[in-house]
Amino acid sequence: MGWSATLAAVAMAVGPPLAYSDQFVSIVRTRSSAGFSTDVTGVLLFANITRCFYWLGARFQLALLVQSLLMIVAQLALLYVCLLFREKRDAIDPRSLQETEGLHQPASEQPISTARIDHRPLKLWQWVSFGSYLECIAGIIAVHCVLFLVLHWVPFYVELLGFVALGSEATLPIPQVLVNHERKSTAGFRYTVLIGWAGGDLIKTIYFFATDNNGPAFKVRWPGSELAPPVVLDLTLIYTPPMAQICALFQLSVDILLCFQTWMYRANTERDLQSHSQLREEPGLAGSRALYDVATPEDN
Repeated sequence: MGWSATLAAVAMAVGPPLAYSDQFVSIVRTRSSAGFSTDVTGVLLFANITRCFYWLGARFQLALLVQSLLMIVAQLALLYVCLLFREKRDAIDPRSLQETEGLHQPASEQPISTARIDHRPLKLWQWVSFGSYLECIAGIIAVHCVLFLVLHWVPFYVELLGFVALGSEATLPIPQVLVNHERKSTAGFRYTVLIGWAGGDLIKTIYFFATDNNGPAFKVRWPGSELAPPVVLDLTLIYTPPMAQICALFQLSVDILLCFQTWMYRANTERDLQSHSQLREEPGLAGSRALYDVATPEDN
C-alpha cells in the first residue's frame, strides 16, 4: 500500500468521527445542548454497531471498521455531554423573568411539546441517566452477538446486516430536521456538522452511482420432497447497489431539507443566539445559570 492509499485510509477512518468535534466543543463551551438532537447519536451508534458485526461476516476494508469504532466512541462522548448539559426548563425562577423583561424569549427556550417523547415505548432514547443508554447499547450488542453466532454462516443474514446499517444511517438527519422544525430555529446545531453530512452524502451518492450496478446474486433454495418441488427465492434485489443508491439519495435529500431550514429559520436563529448571549451576561437566575443549568442525572 502506497503512502497516498494509506493517507486516504486514515482520512476515511478519522474524518467522519472528527466532524462531530466542533459540536462537542460548542456544547461544552456554551454549557447547553439545546438545538442538537440526541437521537442523532442513537442512529449513529446503532448503525455503526451493526456495521461492526457486518464486517465480521463480510470483511470489507479495515479502514471502515476503524471508522465505525471511532464513531461509536465519538457518539458516546457526544451523548454524555448532551446529557451533562441538558437544559433544565424548570430551573428558572419565575421572578427572574422581571430581570429579562423586554428581551426576546428564544425559540429554544419556549416549551417544547413532549408528545413525541411520551409516546415512545419505555421513553426510548429520552432517558436522563447515561447508564440507561449504556444498558440499551449493551442490549443491542448482546442481541447482535447471539444472532451472529447462530446465523453467521447464512449469506442472507450477513448481507442483511449491511443493508440494515446502511438503511438506518440514511435516517440520520431526520431527528435534527424534526428538532429544527419544532424550535423554528437552528441555534445550537453546528454548521460544520451539516457541511460534513451534506458533503459526505454527496460523495457517497456519486460513488454509488459511478460504480457497477451489477450486484451479486443471492438465492435461497429449499430442497424439495416427494410431495413438493424445490423452492428457490431470489433475494438479489435486496443487495444490489440500487438499494444503496436509494438510501444515499434519500439521505442527501434530507440534507438539502436541513440546508433549507437553515436558510428559512436564519432570522430566528440569529435572534436566539443574540438573546442567549445577552442572557449569559446577566447575573443570577436571569443569566447563564438559568439558561445553562446542568441537569442532575436521575435514573428513570
